[in-house]
Amino acid sequence: MKDKVDEDEGLMMMMKKLELDEWGFLPYFYSYFNYHESPDWRSPLNRSYDFLRRSLQDFIDDCDQYESFDFSIGTETVGGVKLCSYAELQEINDNFDSNRCIQKTLCGRLFPGTIGEGSEKRSVIVKTWDFLLPYGHGHVQRPFDFCDQIKLFTNKEVNTHPRLAKLCAICCDIRLAAVYDVKFDENTTRFLSDVLLKDDFGWYDRLNVAIQLANLLVSLHEKDIFLGSVTASCIMIPDKEMNIKLFDFGPAPTRLYGKNNDMTIKCHPGREAPDRGYMSTKSDVYVFGMLLVELITKKELDDSFSDSKEGGKKNVVDESFKEVDPETASRITSLTYRCTEWKPEERPTMKDVLDVLTEAMKMGAKGEKRKRDENEAVEAAAVPLLA
Repeated sequence: MKDKVDEDEGLMMMMKKLELDEWGFLPYFYSYFNYHESPDWRSPLNRSYDFLRRSLQDFIDDCDQYESFDFSIGTETVGGVKLCSYAELQEINDNFDSNRCIQKTLCGRLFPGTIGEGSEKRSVIVKTWDFLLPYGHGHVQRPFDFCDQIKLFTNKEVNTHPRLAKLCAICCDIRLAAVYDVKFDENTTRFLSDVLLKDDFGWYDRLNVAIQLANLLVSLHEKDIFLGSVTASCIMIPDKEMNIKLFDFGPAPTRLYGKNNDMTIKCHPGREAPDRGYMSTKSDVYVFGMLLVELITKKELDDSFSDSKEGGKKNVVDESFKEVDPETASRITSLTYRCTEWKPEERPTMKDVLDVLTEAMKMGAKGEKRKRDENEAVEAAAVPLLA
């Protein structure tokens, strides 16, 4: 029991420092490495060169004030996960240069890293929360988002789910970062955003990804936990079997762990439901519905889906998916319409969504088996009898 208390205390100590304005975002914003970020990554200033030069000098002056800032929070672990120093983080990923960035995330970037000692080293991914020059929209809220994600990935009731990336280290020292024990291989690892629009990402792979994500959300919703925003870039596909890992999600206006928590977050860099200050598990259903639309239409979500929905609810499954029978196409199209209803009470539960998708997969498997049987029968009939 004491270990559980210690884990909770570590989490509370971190949240007190980051969320309650004891630190705020300034110590992370005024760090020298932000000054050296690539101009391609920094948001451009549409001002004169002289103004830009002066603002950068002001930035350096403010960095000097935070150079000796004490980032210690009085614990070695947070939620049972190791709290590493910035020096240790640099050993995991020795270069946060933009050229080594795997991809952007909703609040920062993703980098490759290695962890362990000697021959026991293994690949991991490092996710950063970035505070970049110049002043940009929403930066103040990023420590809140960091704490929210650490809450989820250290929650022992859900963090063993196979579709969640395993958090193995956290950094609050100079840079906010999380290290996930997910193997990254630049030759084989993909992200859903990489394959979403590709022809070789087939129907059953798409359905498999949707079912896995729905299964994860069902597990979270059973604990009254919701994410707020999930996009295709939040989902990693580290193996050929299409076993997904969720490693990122966007902040929601109402936060994790229950309906009575009225803490609000103003920043939202990702995709969200129209529920605003009344976010719930049904908000996740809406966001899932938007991602499902992209999976079945093989294109990024745009106004054409809303037009289809309002203009008679026609089938939106891409016509290139020849293996999808009209009934299945109609059921999944209808599911996307229901998931994206404006009123939360008119949306299905994630359990309902999962049931529909699972049945579609079963029907597809039966159809494939029937086709194989028919083809085998035709082939057998074509073979001449031996004398």
